[in-house]
Amino acid sequence: MAETIMDMCDATGNEHFKCFPNLLDMHFSGIIAHARYQISTGKIEGIDQKIKTLRRQG
Repeated sequence: MAETIMDMCDATGNEHFKCFPNLLDMHFSGIIAHARYQISTGKIEGIDQKIKTLRRQG
């Protein structure tokens, strides 16, 4: 299915759509992992931001 979407984007000739297949290809494994296991990095990124904020305040 992803290959079909990539082919359609290439066929449009629009420069914005031509960038999308590369983006989709780079993140494909993460998209599949989220669909299967519904794992999110949101909590980890939130903790990381909290640590950065504490470092700046210190």
